[in-house]
Amino acid sequence: MAGDRAARATRLIAERGAPALLLSWVPFLGDAIVAAAGAARVPFLPFTIWTGLGKFLRYVAVAWAAGAV
Repeated sequence: MAGDRAARATRLIAERGAPALLLSWVPFLGDAIVAAAGAARVPFLPFTIWTGLGKFLRYVAVAWAAGAV
C-alpha cells in the first residue's frame, strides 16, 4: 500500500513537475508527493512556493467550510 502511494507520487512529480506539490495537503499521498519531489531534487524556491500555496488553499477551504470566511 505505501509502495503504491510512493510510485503514484513519483509518477505525478515526473509528469506534472513542481505544480503537483499543490496536492501536498492530501492526507497520506501528500507526504509521498513531498518525498518524491525531494528525491527528484525539485529546486527549493519552486518547492516552497507550490507546497506553501497548496497548504494555504487547504486552510482557506477549511475556514470557508467552517463559516469563518
